[in-house]
Amino acid sequence: MEQRAVGIDFECPGGVLSKNGFAQLGATIHDPVTNVKLYEFKMYANFIADGYDWDQECVERHWEKHPALYRKTQKECAASTASCREVVRMFIEWVKLSTWGHNAYLASDNCGYDIAILRYFADEDVGYLFTDEHGKPTYKAIQDISSIYRGIAIKGLGRFLLDSTSDYSSKESAMEALGLREIVPPCSAEHDHDPVNDSHRMMHDFCFIMNAANRLP
Repeated sequence: MEQRAVGIDFECPGGVLSKNGFAQLGATIHDPVTNVKLYEFKMYANFIADGYDWDQECVERHWEKHPALYRKTQKECAASTASCREVVRMFIEWVKLSTWGHNAYLASDNCGYDIAILRYFADEDVGYLFTDEHGKPTYKAIQDISSIYRGIAIKGLGRFLLDSTSDYSSKESAMEALGLREIVPPCSAEHDHDPVNDSHRMMHDFCFIMNAANRLP
């Protein structure tokens, strides 16, 4: 079975799901062997019509530092006809259609955030998004990329990374622990708080590091 890797990222108006919901869901599907992005998903949720609202502290800490993104998100969310739950439902349908018959997994560099949101708004168990070679739903563990990086670093360097806020630092430590001298090739996407771009860059780097690790003697 060909492999597929699904990255996911959310942008939210606040950190309390029951009060703030989410503003946008972005995801990308990659061939992890060739490290090529195949598909992308992006939807805004009209979270205000859904009964949620902006958290003022979150606005001040994050959104006001990115005014153009803040204005665009406000506009797109207001124009959306989908609730948070409907966005997640359509994402799940998209994942199933796009990965059917493939050996696939779901990944995030912040499972405590992204996967918590996904599970909160899903109407089904997201552990069973994927199917086996017979088309039967099968359980797949969700890959926590940051934890994988930190585990590699702890094993290889004997270094416990207390600062878990930075995926970049744990990624660099994982590469050091593996003795990788290769430079991660350029990616067309950068981390800019667009969830599709963030997912693309996250999965681009992860697939490269895992492929490089598999080539080690």
